[in-house]
This record gives sequence, C-alpha cells and structure tokens, in this order.
Amino acid sequence: MKSNPFFSIVIPVFNRADLIGGALESVLTQDFQDYEVIVVDDGSIDELEPVIEKYTQRGVQFLRNDKNLGVGPTRNKGVRASRGRWVIFFDSDNRLRPGALSILHSAAVGCDEKVGVVHGKSELVGVSTRLQGLSQASTRWGYREYLQADVIEEALPATRRDVLLRFPFEEKLGIKRECGSLVWYAIGRAGYDFVWTQAVVQRYVISADSLSGKPYLAAHPEEMVICNQKILERFGDDLQRFNKERLITLHQKTAFYCIMAGRSGCALRHAQTAWKLDPINLRTLLLMTLCWVGPRTARRLYPLAASVGV
Repeated sequence: MKSNPFFSIVIPVFNRADLIGGALESVLTQDFQDYEVIVVDDGSIDELEPVIEKYTQRGVQFLRNDKNLGVGPTRNKGVRASRGRWVIFFDSDNRLRPGALSILHSAAVGCDEKVGVVHGKSELVGVSTRLQGLSQASTRWGYREYLQADVIEEALPATRRDVLLRFPFEEKLGIKRECGSLVWYAIGRAGYDFVWTQAVVQRYVISADSLSGKPYLAAHPEEMVICNQKILERFGDDLQRFNKERLITLHQKTAFYCIMAGRSGCALRHAQTAWKLDPINLRTLLLMTLCWVGPRTARRLYPLAASVGV
C-alpha cells in the first residue's frame, strides 16, 4: 500500500469473519491499485483473527475498537487513520465490481474543489430493481438539488478526506447505525457538490443482520427515532424550503418508529406535524389511527408499512 494513496477504503466490520474475506478480495483484485485498505473491527467476538493475519500480509491495515461502538465512530476511526485524498466507505457484506475503483478515480480526478462527494451506483442484491446502463456520464447536484431529489439511490460514496474530517459521523447519538444523512446534508449545506456517476460499481447486499435491514430496524425502532429527530432538528427548515414532501415523509417514518418503540405521544406529535403540512395525506391519516395501537401490533405491521414507504 502506498504512503499517499488516492483512495483510502475504510471497511467497518462486526462479527463478519465469514464475509469480510470476500469483500477484501473484491478490493484487492481491482485493476486500479493506488489505494490503501483499513478494516476497523468494531469489537467483534467471532473468529476474525485468522482473517486478519491472512490479509495483513497483503498490506491491509487492521484497527480495533475495545467494544462495539457502532458504525459512525468506527468509520470516523478509519478516516482519522487514513492517508488517501478520497475515502470510500465499504461494507463487509458488499462486493466491488471489476473496474470500480478505476471508474470512481476517473470521476474524482475530473472534479473541481467544490465537489465533496462522488457516488458510484449500486446493484441491489435481493431487491427488485432495473439497472441503468453502464455509461460513465455523471450528474452533478448542489445542496438544493440533493434535498429536492424524490429518491436517492443506494450508492457507494467516495468523499474528500479533508471534508470528512470537518463533518464526521455523529458519535453521541447512542445508536449503532451511522445516520449518514447528517453527514451528507452537512456537506451539502457547507457548499460542496455531489457527483453521481451512472456506472454500477458495487453489489449491495442487505444481510439478515444488517443495521439497515428490516429485522434490525423492527427490533430497534428507537435508533431510527433518534436519527430522524436529529435530521429534523438540524435540517428541517431546509427541507421545508426545498422539499416539503420529503419533510412530510420523514415525519411519517418517525411517527411509525415511535409507535414501534411504544412512544405514542411522540408518534402523535410527528403525525400531527405531517398532517399540518398536508391535511389530505391518507398515509398520515393511517398513522394517526395507528398511534393508538401497541408496539407489538406495530411491529407485526412493519413489513406492510415499510412496503408503502412508511
């Protein structure tokens, strides 16, 4: 690994000894080689040591948290240890497609200093989706366009290291998820742009034990309540100006997670706020009704609610 690489690839891992090898192989076999790999073990208790020994010999750097802190602090630790100009956050259950780093490098070197983040597209595994063409044409968004987007596709971000040092992941929310929106919104509001390539660069898998998977979110709804409320606190006024529909959706989602967490008063406040923003929204009417059901019933309804965007 070079002393001043173009990319630093930061991979947080927690109890993924059976998967991390595949993720690392997909990185180490890339045709573009100007990078370093930093794996940060977030206090795993599985058999990770043999994997560490094997890949340390191939130049991979391993760091370890003494206890399980969550994705945000673990990513920050990797960023602080990195030496690359751009940092790529890569999950241990995903796989880079051949040529991925070359694609992201070509996009990044063509950017001016105002671009803070370059995104490559993801192939969603196990999710019904239609892949776009593999053209490397890109789209550039400022903060307003980022907020106004109806849907932001799952993507692999490469972010300037100096920008991430200014806008690290939140470490005091008390959650295991990273709440990445707080970072990307802050980067955009600071005046940096986002570039989206049209090339698919990774296979993105939501594993059964993923912090983004439905089983985890259904079992830990309080994490989403904390994350969403922090987004609303910091960026709600901006969403009110540029994308009221997304603001309504965020209140609706927060209301449902409050219901699953057994916090009916919190749920009702968010549902009522969504209702004031749009008094004819049928989804909000449903949520106001559900505010009176118990958390066990809400958890049983979660797969259906998630399928319609709640």
